[in-house]
Amino acid sequence: MKSLLLFSLLLLTPDFAFADDSFEQLFNGKDLSGWAGNAKFWSVKDGVILGQTTKENPTEGNTFLVWQGGEVGDFVFKAKVRFEGNNTGVQYRSELVDAENFVVKGYQADLHKSPDYFGMLYAERWRGIVAQRFQKVEVGADGKPVVVGEVGDRNQKLVDSEWNELTIVAVGDRQIHQVNGITTMDLTDNHPEAIRKGILALQLHRGAPMTVEFKDIQLRKLSGDDAKKTIQVAIENNRKVQPQNDVKGTSESIAVDWVSDAPTPKWIWGKDDAKASTPLYLRHKFEFDKEADEIKLAKLYFTCDNGATVWLNGKTVGQCADWMNPVLVDAQEMLRSGENQFAVEATNRDGVAAFILKLEIETVDGETRKVVSSPQWKISDAKADGWKLADFDDSSWKAEVANLGEFGSAPWHKPEPQSKASDLHPKK
Repeated sequence: MKSLLLFSLLLLTPDFAFADDSFEQLFNGKDLSGWAGNAKFWSVKDGVILGQTTKENPTEGNTFLVWQGGEVGDFVFKAKVRFEGNNTGVQYRSELVDAENFVVKGYQADLHKSPDYFGMLYAERWRGIVAQRFQKVEVGADGKPVVVGEVGDRNQKLVDSEWNELTIVAVGDRQIHQVNGITTMDLTDNHPEAIRKGILALQLHRGAPMTVEFKDIQLRKLSGDDAKKTIQVAIENNRKVQPQNDVKGTSESIAVDWVSDAPTPKWIWGKDDAKASTPLYLRHKFEFDKEADEIKLAKLYFTCDNGATVWLNGKTVGQCADWMNPVLVDAQEMLRSGENQFAVEATNRDGVAAFILKLEIETVDGETRKVVSSPQWKISDAKADGWKLADFDDSSWKAEVANLGEFGSAPWHKPEPQSKASDLHPKK
């Protein structure tokens, strides 16, 4: 009886329908076995499928890497994807219309740097845009798409160069796209030419040079009650992004309360460098007179509008791809007695730009040292060999640093990291 009850509870649990052990792995992480595409553009590098075009090696039209495992009808597909330079996508229920050039026609889960198109449904070489991101769309026998509702979360920030998990669920006339577990598009398609089965393929887009990477590519074919339950779970998915801003008095504030304490870090940027997509380089030296084995905890928080990589004494601390996804790490292994050096490569993608950082060091004897971003930091729009290291001569870095407000200021407020301060591991 207990076993029967447990099985019944599993069937009622939404996550059960997406259990990873029931998926077929479509990529072995080593080579392109099971896939076919133009070798000029597709390869495997560092355990991921890499698609790449360059100015010297362009593609005249959209070209695809086609899975050789046959057609899919009702299914769940999952993959992690990141890309730069141009949009990409995953074709499904599609057909190969030009085998020599790997040209594909059919449904596509489109991944695009534009927020309104990231995760939309595009009908490649067929019907064009069918459903944009955030749209619930129905297409009737007249072939006309009608927006009947809204899905997803407009607070979800997606970054093309960051790993995102794409999920496609297709059962009968219903097709749903999700990115990082949040629905981006919901389509009911009863178009006269609607396709119910076809091939899977990965896209490289013509035009500007681009790169795209795919990994953890999985497929689970569906049928019968399993298909009905799985699509119902996807339809009822109302997941939202986790709150990123601190609200005083709630549990979400715990991880960032210490960042607000004095001295409070400042949001900083170059006074004369607010251009979109222009990298900036920041440096800051500080002295610390304790050996590594005397440090109990060194919690480091940073984020940037729009993204940054931070080094401490020449070692990478972490990278944030968007200001709403700050980094919180224990930096005790990177600290040293004497002179220490922060180096930051920060980028902006249109609009306001700002970077913020706080390091709080607690030693085993109870002393505390705090380092914060401020207008006293060094900043430059150019980098040179060795700029990340403490002995680099930055006396020529004389650009003025702008103070854009303390931690908590609008429009950023207090971005909440996914990891919590309690997840760090102080020495006992």
